Amino acid sequence: MDRVAIFPLRTGDLRTGQLTVRFGHRGRTARLERKSDDLLIRVTEPPKEGRPAGYAMGDVGQFALSASVQPRHIDQGGAVSVTLKVTGKGNLPEALAVPARTGIEWLDPEKKDLIQPSGDVVGGFRSFGYVVRVKESGTIDLGTVSYTHLRAHETKANLVCRL
Repeated sequence: MDRVAIFPLRTGDLRTGQLTVRFGHRGRTARLERKSDDLLIRVTEPPKEGRPAGYAMGDVGQFALSASVQPRHIDQGGAVSVTLKVTGKGNLPEALAVPARTGIEWLDPEKKDLIQPSGDVVGGFRSFGYVVRVKESGTIDLGTVSYTHLRAHETKANLVCRL
């Protein structure tokens, strides 16, 4: 009736719990009820050999990271919109680490996503829309945002500001 993807974030013996579903028909007063089994899943840590730098438990998949910055020219003290989009298959990240730079303030992102199963694989995209305030003038390098987990790509965004 339904499929659910499970991404365990810790090791040990984990239980799924029991799912109860109730069905009804038009014109019938009786309702059917079905319950799933409470499954035990034994989770072990993946091998340490071959892990990429910065790997954290639960970071598994094949991803691409893209970025867009609009507008490219602003007045000093203005703000730009930075959209970072992670696409791929696996456990998409809930957050990205943005660079800390003097004179640049990253506000909390607006998140959008479309994640769904396709056969036995879960995938899609998650985007992070930031408003970035720039306090300095000149050519400003926003820094590098990278998602360095399994087969991910690095993206760098640059910004030009003017008075």
